[in-house]
Amino acid sequence: MKIIDRFDGVVTKEGPIILAVGCFDGIHKGHQKLIRHSVNQAQNEGGQAWVLTFDPHPAKILTPKQVPPLLMSIEYKLKQLDTLGIHGCLIIPFNRQIAKLEPETFIEKLYKAIPRLKQVMVGPDWTFGHQARGTPARLKGLGEQHGFEVSIIETESWKGSPISSTRIRQAVRKGLMADATAMLSGPFSIQGEVVEGQKRGRTLGFPTANIENQNELQPSPGIYAAFSVIDGIRYNGAAYIPMDSPNNIVEIYFFDASHDLYKQKIEIFFVEFIRKDQHFPTQETLVEHIRKDVESAKKILYFEPE
Repeated sequence: MKIIDRFDGVVTKEGPIILAVGCFDGIHKGHQKLIRHSVNQAQNEGGQAWVLTFDPHPAKILTPKQVPPLLMSIEYKLKQLDTLGIHGCLIIPFNRQIAKLEPETFIEKLYKAIPRLKQVMVGPDWTFGHQARGTPARLKGLGEQHGFEVSIIETESWKGSPISSTRIRQAVRKGLMADATAMLSGPFSIQGEVVEGQKRGRTLGFPTANIENQNELQPSPGIYAAFSVIDGIRYNGAAYIPMDSPNNIVEIYFFDASHDLYKQKIEIFFVEFIRKDQHFPTQETLVEHIRKDVESAKKILYFEPE
């Protein structure tokens, strides 16, 4: 997948180009539907499917005090996009100057960057341009002026409401991992480097890998059934997020892995919340509860429905 991070160059001389546009935080089922449509259309047209997204997220510039923690980093977003059959990604560096562009000017710059643009696909709520004056209906009119089609792809729903990054964020914060999984089409995950910890888990008989979470969003403190995929092999475990977690540290005890993971980057997938974090009066009581947590996690992970 090609990656271009400027708005003033030709994306490709090959075409036609089918462009999926959005912030795509989390790349949930609604995002996947839109991207899948663009990939299928590109195949039908004998062209290429591209994605246009923004970095940083526009809300970080427009409403910095209200912006929620993102579900994924731009690096992980690109990694996920690459698995969906996209030929390239145009990342617009979002700033105040871009925010002030009128919808007409934004589309002129877009068409100049992608002269072989054949079709643009967006969700029904997507807006663009100064003060969000650009609506899907306005985009269609601008498309007619410049000679490209516009398709409005209806979002996916779950439990009677549209899937959104906000709903997924709320589910993760509440420990409703099954809900998050259903909307994402896979378990919510965090990524980070394994760092040196206090080795307390080792002294208790449950050595953990300590991951410095690079995600902005972190699940609520507590114990989770979780797993990682290391060198292509899945390793099940129990993850622990302390109440007073420094540097967004996530600990995970793997049931059947003895890798030296120090300084490696790994990903932890959260399957189910087991219990809240709590303090125990004695070390013996703590160890007893850890054993119960591990057994609970094993029952969840080894007997997951297909």
